[in-house]
Amino acid sequence: MLVSFLPEMGIRAWLAGLPDYLWTWLTLLLLIWKPGNISLDILFEKYSSAAKEENRRLDQKASQEQQSVELTDNNQPSDQQKNNQADSSEVEGAGAWVGTFERIIMVLFASLGQYAAMGLLIAAKSMARYDKISKSSAFAEYYLIGTLYSVLFALVAYLFVFKVVLPFTPVIPPTPILLITPTPLP
Repeated sequence: MLVSFLPEMGIRAWLAGLPDYLWTWLTLLLLIWKPGNISLDILFEKYSSAAKEENRRLDQKASQEQQSVELTDNNQPSDQQKNNQADSSEVEGAGAWVGTFERIIMVLFASLGQYAAMGLLIAAKSMARYDKISKSSAFAEYYLIGTLYSVLFALVAYLFVFKVVLPFTPVIPPTPILLITPTPLP
């Protein structure tokens, strides 16, 4: 918009020198960033509120257990109490950033043809949240729905931008992924 209103700034020549695929990638990144987070919040609000409600109930139960243990154990917190306190201190909005980075990495893997790496990313993300997934069934449902929606959104956005709106040939040809597996001992 600035270029069209202020042609004397000399930006037009600079912008014309940028490669075409840069605009395609910028379009894709803008599409998967905020619209992905907002659509997830709108579509799956019911699951999010159920997960928050169950988390609140678990926190109340843990605080009641902590109060009863404090009366009997002379204020010596157990490992379970420390874990419950750590679970309730999540940063607001961190999940949205994780989802954004997940979609960006998924798109990069798709562009490089590394489809197996997408599965490894989801597995790594699930291992990081395993403790909370195993304790809360509502969070597990919301987590699974959110992850699958995020992956689907990223792949559909990638195909839409690169195959429909602004098709171009990839700069880097896809390479096969090499998985190193342990060999059995003789």
